[in-house]
Amino acid sequence: MRYILIFILLLFPKVALCADWYCAYNGSGTTCSAETPCTWKYAVETKSSAGDTVHMQNGTYTISSEVTINKELTIVGDGEPTWSGAPGSAGSSASWSGNV
Repeated sequence: MRYILIFILLLFPKVALCADWYCAYNGSGTTCSAETPCTWKYAVETKSSAGDTVHMQNGTYTISSEVTINKELTIVGDGEPTWSGAPGSAGSSASWSGNV
């Protein structure tokens, strides 16, 4: 049985190591769980790794600083998250609404 598991992990390493992280427009903390979501920026930049999925809860996400995504992620909108940014801010050019 142990050899079958090792074989599966070698065959599909990306699938075996993927994680789900949860964020909310009013998230805080560092857990990024469904019960305790973190901020979108923290989930994308810090908590997640390549191949992970970031779940965005419904709400309006205000972008106040640059967010860098330098890895392959799946971003899923739970509901209809929207983006907003104050004119002249880092997020003023972001326009993304509806299902992610």
